[in-house]
Formats: sequence, C-alpha cells, structure tokens
Amino acid sequence: MRTFLFATIILWRAGLLSACLVWGCFLVSCSRSRQHPHGGYAYPELVRDTDTDYYFLPIRKFVPRKDSLLYVNGNYEYRMFHEPNLSVRYIGQDEYRLDYGGGLFYPTIIVLTPGTIVVKHETKGLPYPQENENLLDSLERFHYHILRYRYPLDEYVGSPKRKRYFDSLIKIYPQLLSPTYYQHLLKKATDSHAEPFTYYERTYPITDSLYLYLVNLIDSSGYWTLPYTLDCKPENTVMDGDGFTLEANTRDRYNVVSRPRCAADSGLALSKACQQLVKYAHMDDSIHLCHVPDFSAEDTTKIILVQNVQLEGVSEHPRQKLSRPYKPR
Repeated sequence: MRTFLFATIILWRAGLLSACLVWGCFLVSCSRSRQHPHGGYAYPELVRDTDTDYYFLPIRKFVPRKDSLLYVNGNYEYRMFHEPNLSVRYIGQDEYRLDYGGGLFYPTIIVLTPGTIVVKHETKGLPYPQENENLLDSLERFHYHILRYRYPLDEYVGSPKRKRYFDSLIKIYPQLLSPTYYQHLLKKATDSHAEPFTYYERTYPITDSLYLYLVNLIDSSGYWTLPYTLDCKPENTVMDGDGFTLEANTRDRYNVVSRPRCAADSGLALSKACQQLVKYAHMDDSIHLCHVPDFSAEDTTKIILVQNVQLEGVSEHPRQKLSRPYKPR
C-alpha cells in the first residue's frame, strides 16, 4: 500500500512538471516575435521630439527633396484619424496599417493586429489640409504657386530660358530655397475654418488562424523587399488615381510601401494580399486594389439584329447661285 501511494505521488508530480514545461514553452513561443523575411527598415536609435511628427521616419534619408514635404505633411491625415506614428519604435504588438484613398475615393484606414481588424472610414470632410490662397498676401501667393509646382527650385531641369528666370528669382528671393519658408506658406494657406472631419470606426474580431493567413500573404508577396514607393507606368499615369500605403510595425523592423493603381504589374502580389485584408475588413464592395479580369465568367452579351430599312430616294436640289455683295470699283 505504501509503495502504491509513493508511486502515485511520483506520477502526479511528473505530470505536474510536464504541464509546467508545456505551459512554459507556450509562454516563450508567444513572447517571441514572428520571423518575417529580410528587408524593411530599422527603427531610429535616436528620436528627437520633432521627429515624432514625421510618420515615415526611417525612410527620410531616401526621400528626394521634391517629395520631402509631402512625406513630412503625411502626418496630417493620420492625426485626423487618431492614428499613432508606427515608424518611431515598436508599439508592443505587430501591426499592419493599410491607408487607402486618392482621387474621388474616400480615405480609409484598415489596421490588422492579432485578434482584430479595425476600420476607420471618412463620413464628412477631408483628412487633408484645406488650402485657401486668400490667406496669403500677393507676394506669398506668387511664391506659393512657384514652389507648389517647382520645388525645389534649384533642381529645375528643363528650358534654359526658364532656368535663368528661376535663378534670377532665387537671387531676389533667397527664401525660395528654404524648406522652412515653403512649409510656412503651406501652413499659412491652410484654412482652419474648413468643414470639420469626421469618421466612423468599426472593430471586427478575427481568429489567430485568419491573422496568420493574412500576415503570410503579405510576407510572401515580396512586401519586405519592395521600395518604399512604386512608380506608375508612363502609359498608365493618371492625374487623380487611387492607391494604398501599407505600413508594418514589428518587433525588429518597420516597413512601408506605397503603390498607386497605375503601377501595373509592379507590386501586384502585394495588392492581392492587401485585397484579402480589405475583404475581411468588409470593405471589398467599395475598395478594389487590383483588377484581374475574370475570363471564366459567362458572357452575357446579346447580339442585336437590326433589320434592313429601305431608304426613300432623295434627289439633289439644284444649287442656287449666291450673289456677292456689291463691291464698288
């Protein structure tokens, strides 16, 4: 009897120990960050207070001057949607943020995290600065028009005559070379009394398997090795086309890729992966990131038969000679 009790205690302790080992391994595996493909950008080691307004901080050194203020002012939209800066540091859990908009399409943000998909969609107003040039004086308005289309002015390449004109302007107004001055004009021309911006927010719970499925699609699309922006094909370039930007905030790295629809095959696999995210965010009725023709669909076109119609004979009337106005000799 004593031997039986001793054996039972040993087995119970062994079972408890096994359970502890299994639970410990589970905790360790959960605490580990998911391994993503190589690529992306390291988080900055030193972050100043002013850097937190730059929502794409790790790529700042790669952005050409002509696009620099576009990225600097990109924080405006995210702040209107009450979205944090994902590019500064790891936020504690992996997050993927899809920003869609452009042209006549309402801006929408879709956030994917373990367990949830959050959708934020505009209902009123615009999440971009609304400009009012009347807030500028005549000289500022003149400078604003030039910088808006030709910034940075000292990098202009084109007509020699226009180049000489721009060089003469720089000598008279050296502030035209200052990004701070251009930013000042942009802020001064922003109408603070424009229509207020509002949006709705919806949260959809998802399973772990669905989360892993969506992340695997993104990881296998080449996302981590794509450049931060994809260019339009020249033959597909449009003035106001739509597009999307996908950011990733993981334990080790940050990544961002912007893709316009006119990029054709470039980044198409990423568009298909993001379209699946759109689907599970219940926005696929209005957001279409890629159009792939479905040749398997049944052709529902019908042939219309037109009966021959006998036309009545038409005889040409004799032309009348027009008399010219009297011209004195």
